[in-house]
Amino acid sequence: MRSQGFTLIELLLTVLIMGILVSIATPNIQDQLMRGRIEGAALNLKQELAYAHSEAIKRNADIFVDATTSDGGATWCVGVSIADNCDCTIADPTAAGACVLPINGVNVLRRLTHDDYDAVSMDREFDFSFDGTRGVASNGTYEFLTDSHEAHVVVSILGRIRVCDETGDLSGWTAC
Repeated sequence: MRSQGFTLIELLLTVLIMGILVSIATPNIQDQLMRGRIEGAALNLKQELAYAHSEAIKRNADIFVDATTSDGGATWCVGVSIADNCDCTIADPTAAGACVLPINGVNVLRRLTHDDYDAVSMDREFDFSFDGTRGVASNGTYEFLTDSHEAHVVVSILGRIRVCDETGDLSGWTAC
């Protein structure tokens, strides 16, 4: 009587086919992860800038945005504050120089850092403010980079904020 089961050749053939499928899918998964990281960084910066813009108008006071980079842009942070030249590397909202916005008497930390976006770098440092009267700002383009993608956060002189990318392949964004 013959026993039920797989032969060694059937098992090896199945493992070989699975290995081929995994090797084909792995680069695609890595690219999707990098796309997600750079899209997340750009969208979160856009969100922080939109928040700073609205707070400037609401408070009728200038709101400052400061970004620092090091290690060729691999280490970066962006902070939003009522004080110019805040230090976005400070994680304690009670520390002097931290990037905070007071809300109901409590200092709320407003910063975005490279820690949440592995392998995403920022092209340069910047600092500007949103005017409290009209919400205008100095215009500029701020870039996030990975090995294969580039995302831009663009601030117009009127304070309008948008995201775009060089090739138009990130989340259906328009090409810059």
